[in-house]
Amino acid sequence: MFSTSFTWNDFLFLLEGAWVTLQLTAWAILLGTLAGLLFGLLRALLPRASLPLAWVLDVFRSVPLLIQFVLFNSLKSIIGLN
Repeated sequence: MFSTSFTWNDFLFLLEGAWVTLQLTAWAILLGTLAGLLFGLLRALLPRASLPLAWVLDVFRSVPLLIQFVLFNSLKSIIGLN
């Protein structure tokens, strides 16, 4: 039969994963806010930068996130990053 006991080590492992998730969430919020402010200011202050910026934003908005993850990881392998 399968063992379904839950030990203290299992709880600590899950707690560690929750902490990593909270850290990633905080960084994503911070970096996303800064990038959004930067893109917004560039579009408002530099009208010539608006067209290329709009293209980049449309690409990121229209391609599903899972596809972006797959492409990013594939690109890392292609250029030799580990």
